[in-house]
Amino acid sequence: MIAVGRPLLHAGAALLGAAALVAVAAPAEAADLACLSSNRQITCVATGGPAGRTIHWTLNGSPVPAWDNLATIRFGCTPGSVYRVGANMVAPTGETTSLLDAVPCSNRPPV
Repeated sequence: MIAVGRPLLHAGAALLGAAALVAVAAPAEAADLACLSSNRQITCVATGGPAGRTIHWTLNGSPVPAWDNLATIRFGCTPGSVYRVGANMVAPTGETTSLLDAVPCSNRPPV
């Protein structure tokens, strides 16, 4: 058995604590909202944002609770109409990032 002195134990504990701080302080990935339309449907994907974030979706300014915390949503649309899709990403700290996309509905097949 190898004896380890107290100064070495304290240094190891300090190093572990510093490593934990580095892991927590990692920068958040940039938030993004991408929407596409084809075949009378609109599909939107929300990506990035801080770890542990929640997503609250809106459609034409109205909340859609059934879509909360889904990264991808899909819904039917009327060709020629424009839909405003919003994704509000809320970090555990309460900071909110709001993303909005205006998507014209298409009845064309996907490209």
